[in-house]
Amino acid sequence: MDNNNQIDLTCPICLDIADDAVETECCGHIFCEKCVKNVKSCPLCNIAPPSFRIALFGRRLIGNLPKKCDNEGCGKDVARSEFNRHKSLCEFLIIKCYIPTCSFESNKKNLMNHLLTSHSDSVIKILEEYYSTNSSNKISNSRSFISTKINSKGRQARLGATGKYYCSGKLDLASKCKCCDGNCGPDNGCNCTSCMALDISTRKLPSGWYVNKEGFPCVKGDSGKFYCGRKMSLESSDSFCGPDDGPNCLSCEIIGFEESVYQKVR
Repeated sequence: MDNNNQIDLTCPICLDIADDAVETECCGHIFCEKCVKNVKSCPLCNIAPPSFRIALFGRRLIGNLPKKCDNEGCGKDVARSEFNRHKSLCEFLIIKCYIPTCSFESNKKNLMNHLLTSHSDSVIKILEEYYSTNSSNKISNSRSFISTKINSKGRQARLGATGKYYCSGKLDLASKCKCCDGNCGPDNGCNCTSCMALDISTRKLPSGWYVNKEGFPCVKGDSGKFYCGRKMSLESSDSFCGPDDGPNCLSCEIIGFEESVYQKVR
C-alpha cells in the first residue's frame, strides 16, 4: 500500500494508523475507536454531537498493513489483523514463571527449560490433577464453546472454519451452488439463506452487506459488483477486490449471482 493510502488510514488525533477504526458520519474521516471515546464534537469539523460508525472497509485495509513485533529478539513484520495473535504466540514473548513463589521471567523457550529444571515435581502434579479431573468424556463435551444457533429452518447451525454458520442442509440458492457440493457446509463454502441470515445478524452488518464463502463481509460497489476489499492476485487490477469498481474475487462474484435469493434473508 502506498504512502497516500496510509495517510488516509491515519487517526488525526494520535497520528498513528487507526486502531479499531471508526469513521464520522459528518465528514467521513477515520479515527481510532479509543481516541474518540469521550469527544463531545467531531475533532475535524466540530459537528456536535458527533456520530461514529465502524469503518468496515478501513479496518480490512488496516488489517493488511504490516506492524513490527516489539518483543526483543523478534522484530518480525506481521499483518495488523494477526498482530495480537502473533504477540501471544511469539517465541520471544516475556512470560513470568507460573509458580507463584518464583520470580523468574524469560521468553517461552527459556521458561519451559526453567519449569522442567526447577519445578518438575510441581509441573507433573498439576498435569496429573488436570487430566484426572478432565476425563475424555468431559473433554468431548467441552465442544460447547463452539457457537451454535438455530436458523429459521429449525436446523442447528454451527460456526465453520470460515467463521460462517452452516447447518449441513441442502443449499437453496438460485444457481444450486455449482462451486460447492450443494450442501450448507458443514465447515466451509457457501451457506443456505437461513445461515446467511445468522452471519448477518451475528456480525451486525448494515443493510446490503453479506458474507462471502470465504468469510469476508462484502457490499455492492459503484460498478454493481460485490466487493470485500481484500487482496487479490490479478495482474490486470490493483490487486484488491474493489472497493468500488474493477474486478472482484470469485467469492464476491458468487454473492452477485445469488443476490436476488439472499435479499430474502433481510
